[in-house]
Amino acid sequence: MHDNSSLSTVTPPGSTEALAKLQAMGFPQEAFAGAITSGEVAHNALLHREDKFWQNLGHSCIHLTWGARGSISLEGLGLKVCSSTTCLR
Repeated sequence: MHDNSSLSTVTPPGSTEALAKLQAMGFPQEAFAGAITSGEVAHNALLHREDKFWQNLGHSCIHLTWGARGSISLEGLGLKVCSSTTCLR
């Protein structure tokens, strides 16, 4: 997620492995502050934005899935889905 002005220096817990996968897919490491890998947890957190971390996130994202079951819906979250990091700036 991107905050629409600068990258956060806060990395959500557990996102290190996901960030390594993103880098292996060709995304630059500095393009991400963190990654959320649990669809249900991510959806709930983005829907409610209960703490400062979630409140400070922007509304642009790159939605990736590397599972065969498909990705969780972003419907109702008010997010703009981007296909590259240039859309996030």
